[in-house]
Amino acid sequence: MRDNLRKLLNKYRYKKFLVIEQGGNHGDKLIYIGMEKLLNELGIIYSKIHLSERYALIYKILLKIGIQINELTKNFEHILKKIDHKLYTKLNYKTLKNGNEYEIVLINGGSNINELYYYGLRLLKDVVKKYQDIPIIIAPQTYWFNKINFTKFFKNTKNAVHIFCREKYSYQLLKSMEFPKNVRLHLSHDTSLYLSRDDFNPRLGSYNLLCLRTDKESAINYNSNNLKQISGKILIEDISRNKKFEVFLDKIEMARKIYTDRLHVAILSTILGKDTTLFPNCYYKNKGVYEYSLSKYPNIKLIENLNIKNLTDVLEHS
Repeated sequence: MRDNLRKLLNKYRYKKFLVIEQGGNHGDKLIYIGMEKLLNELGIIYSKIHLSERYALIYKILLKIGIQINELTKNFEHILKKIDHKLYTKLNYKTLKNGNEYEIVLINGGSNINELYYYGLRLLKDVVKKYQDIPIIIAPQTYWFNKINFTKFFKNTKNAVHIFCREKYSYQLLKSMEFPKNVRLHLSHDTSLYLSRDDFNPRLGSYNLLCLRTDKESAINYNSNNLKQISGKILIEDISRNKKFEVFLDKIEMARKIYTDRLHVAILSTILGKDTTLFPNCYYKNKGVYEYSLSKYPNIKLIENLNIKNLTDVLEHS
């Protein structure tokens, strides 16, 4: 694997890093663990801040109430976003601001700097505003924009900004945009791929696991009750929503075959040598990472056109 991220971090290895974790599900945690492994291998001194997600929980509760009351009118949505931003600022502003002793800011990777998840863009805006005198590195992400002018976030920057894409579709999208000269674009692999089989505890599989998204990234509408009628021992669960990370790991480590549209379920399954089938999500993230990073592994395949019929066929012949 060509490792552009390692090459750049090695260049800055004598600098003191501030590493910012946005938060997210268990797949995001794999990304963070992989990054920390790389930083430790390079001997980089770093401090880590994990932004509070308590505001996100409050926002979700308010959002649910709002939908029930008035199906989320534009006015109510505007009020919710204002409340959400005040909570975010109160919980995280001081944490971000206290970073004068650092020489590099590293925003950890993932898939939150796009139009699906505005909180990643908000974090980026805050980081660019608060750290104007030191280099900023955005670790490998998937970028997807239809309406947002992404280049405007860097309009007033003078410091070096390194944006890493983890697949070619994002890279081509950003290359088509006109960034300031201080912004540089790179391709590199998802940081969870710095992890290896030795970092986990894989066991002989006792079941097949079907893990499908139940959020807005899903590319298929399905009824789990119908899927459960399929013969064979299949565990059907969106394991990324488990409360404990250890349970998430355990269910992958103990599986025999894994079918999923959760990218990092597929990545960990592939690392562990499991028979892995990856399905698409609602945009090119899964396909892109498969083509750029995972296709070299013999134990994973991508099924691009997913519908309930071919999903059922795949499971019945597993």
